[in-house]
Amino acid sequence: MTTALVTAGGTAEPIDDVRVLTNRSTGRFGAAIANALAAAGVEVTLLGSEGLFARKIPLAGSIRQVRFESSDQLARALDSALEQKPDLVFMAAAVSDYAPEVTDGKISSSAEERTLLLRRTPKLLDRLRDACPRSYLVGFKLLSGVPREELQSVARGQIERARLDLCVANDLQELGGPTHPVLLVGPESSQRVEGPRARVAERLVRHALVTAGHPPSGWERLPTPAGCSGEFAAGPALQLGVAPVLRSDEPLGAALARLVLQSPVRAPAAFERDRRSLLALDSADDLLAQIQAAKSGWKDSFEGLLADELGAPLCFRALLEGPTLRGLLVEGPRALALAEPLPSPPEGPPLWVEALLEHLATEARVWVQGSADLLAARAYRPSETKGQLRSWSGPALRDDLRAGASLCLFAPQTRRVLLGRRTKAPADQHWAFPGGGREAGETAWDTARRELHEEAGVQLDALPAGRRDVFHGEDGRAYWVEGFVGLTLHEPEPVSNGELTELAWYELEAALELRPITPGTRRVLLDLLSGRLPA
Repeated sequence: MTTALVTAGGTAEPIDDVRVLTNRSTGRFGAAIANALAAAGVEVTLLGSEGLFARKIPLAGSIRQVRFESSDQLARALDSALEQKPDLVFMAAAVSDYAPEVTDGKISSSAEERTLLLRRTPKLLDRLRDACPRSYLVGFKLLSGVPREELQSVARGQIERARLDLCVANDLQELGGPTHPVLLVGPESSQRVEGPRARVAERLVRHALVTAGHPPSGWERLPTPAGCSGEFAAGPALQLGVAPVLRSDEPLGAALARLVLQSPVRAPAAFERDRRSLLALDSADDLLAQIQAAKSGWKDSFEGLLADELGAPLCFRALLEGPTLRGLLVEGPRALALAEPLPSPPEGPPLWVEALLEHLATEARVWVQGSADLLAARAYRPSETKGQLRSWSGPALRDDLRAGASLCLFAPQTRRVLLGRRTKAPADQHWAFPGGGREAGETAWDTARRELHEEAGVQLDALPAGRRDVFHGEDGRAYWVEGFVGLTLHEPEPVSNGELTELAWYELEAALELRPITPGTRRVLLDLLSGRLPA
């Protein structure tokens, strides 16, 4: 099993028994890297600062956690962890370059001035290559307010000095917003990756795993189908792009069923139908030939247009509904592109489109053909146009989002939910859960409970059973709604205040058929229908 070591958070160097010298690192990006590695099937050890764990950042249960406070404590923990010779090491911790001489007790605060003598701490990064000569080593470099060329030059200097495989460099002046831009600097090339922190961590991990020759679990080599190029493989060739990727030791239908049916939005009936159709497949050749043809069409029509915008390398993912190829998703370090227009039938997007929109929810920029009303409805804004393609900036790049909350009251015994039809903008005549805008001083959960009481006359004192972030836009306005799920053993009779008409309890399947319905409402209903509460 592939193993990885991640360090995260800032060191705190003691001055006396009370005071410490520290930095502003939160460790959130290091924690995101650890989670992304765990999600890829890697065995992860996380050396985290006391400050990181105090923030109670959610971590995958499989991650082994070790705490440190000072650089000396980190050095000892690092020596112990490196004895296992991990396959990959991500040195994301912000280690103090200097530490003061420690004074016993507490220094008096009576003096007008104090002088601290700081001594240089050992460069922990420089010890890694000798300790792990075969490991894939990733260093991190943070500067503030410098040109990109200087950031890249300093990162490359770190690579040469510490004999690293990769350096993740960023500028403090660009951090703190909805996106987490980084520069992935290698010995000979570099690329900028930008997006929400978790998504950037996923792309960094994918880059490191593939480059290091340790692809995620299940990315084994796929026999080349008849009439197709040899790009259909896992490992380093995945950077050239192919999906689906199958294990060579399992039947085709079973492999496709495993990969395609992992969608969190698939209803049980659709799951069983598609599972049967996939298991009935005898050969991958036809489907993979379709994917190859779609890739060729992409290269002929759009590759030249978007080479700079997407970056390199590209990864192509097939959009499958059962055994049917619906389109192609092209992933680059900077943005995504859809090789086919998004269908938007009157009855609402099909389940495979919902799965795709779920995948796009945290992307900073997406390029699509033709109309993209579905993206507009999820708070994406149109940006520039190139040929037949238009780019859309995601909600992560917006600073004008209006905050709101909604509450889906769910009775699990009867599988029914409380909802009604809105009577006012921005979702006039749309089916929705009780909800509305956040008021000053309210938490999102306070807002959700207040709106449930005001719009439906129902009190709920229990804690939420689930939560989902939903972005949507109407008439040029954009909203960030935190959609909560609350469980009830009873079905209290609702009393509408006029904000919601036809307010009643509806079975899940019947509720999903209601039209028009807000994207967030449909999203939560699909979660419940598939038996998965929002995280």
